[in-house]
Amino acid sequence: MSTPITTAFDTYVSRYPLLANLTYKEAEKDETYKGLVDLKDSSWSPVPDGVETHAVAGLGPMQQRGETEAFAFDTPGPAGTKKSYYSNYALAVYFTENLIMDAQYGVIEKVVASLGKAYNLARNLQVAALYDDAFTGSLYTGPDGKALCATDHTSYMGGSARANELSSNAALSYTSVQDLVTLMRKQKDERGYANPAVNANDTIDVIIPADLEFDADSIFDKGSAYNPTGPNNDINVLHKYRWNLKVNNHFTSTTNWFLANPNEKGIRLVDKQPLVTDSFQDERQKGMQYDVRARWVIHPEMWEKIYGSFG
Repeated sequence: MSTPITTAFDTYVSRYPLLANLTYKEAEKDETYKGLVDLKDSSWSPVPDGVETHAVAGLGPMQQRGETEAFAFDTPGPAGTKKSYYSNYALAVYFTENLIMDAQYGVIEKVVASLGKAYNLARNLQVAALYDDAFTGSLYTGPDGKALCATDHTSYMGGSARANELSSNAALSYTSVQDLVTLMRKQKDERGYANPAVNANDTIDVIIPADLEFDADSIFDKGSAYNPTGPNNDINVLHKYRWNLKVNNHFTSTTNWFLANPNEKGIRLVDKQPLVTDSFQDERQKGMQYDVRARWVIHPEMWEKIYGSFG
């Protein structure tokens, strides 16, 4: 992202020729959201104004067939459909002529760099809001119209309702982690066949607010072979998995916690227009405007890779 940019602002204010670079450099910091979504560019979706995905319920098992018997046929069925629309994001600052002439202590550089920070701050806050909202669905819903985490996700081909939330929500603990992993392991597909979200010895992301950081450190102590909460040196049954702790300082919830497949979250952040910087001189007032803009969408395509509890 750090590409030299020459703009009217950079050439006009020769004292600060690399202000655009400062913006892009700052925009590379605090990319916490990247660990919570799947990043895509606009070529991922053929829809020009947003992202639309159509899920398909797959086929059942092969059927036994005699040598001269006809093949058994199966027909996949439609599952959830989801469309999300791109939104425009922008921010600008204005420097008066006097400020440009008199500025000291790197004020202009700091403000312009903050424009880059505003880019990732917007994305961090949006993604955090999605996880804060995961159990209510007031901001985001999945293809079945349910909250991201629910106990009654729709099955479209005759299978029973499916869950990615504990039936009785529990605080983050050694035993509740086991319960949630078991739910991940027992996940079914649209027809009721086994479709586990993780397998034994997999890596699992643990997504938590800062309030749960030290509880998580105790539970997922990678160096301990013993139950961190038990008095009898019982074996640590969580030790068979590899745990990747992701502390998110942008969560407003202090109790929500999640386990997720690290390879795919099922939540797409799709960029239509990556970060662009621009500037121009105000001919009337002789000041300068410096701005940033971008266009993206957050698209919850599937829920089967994220599991949670609101504690």
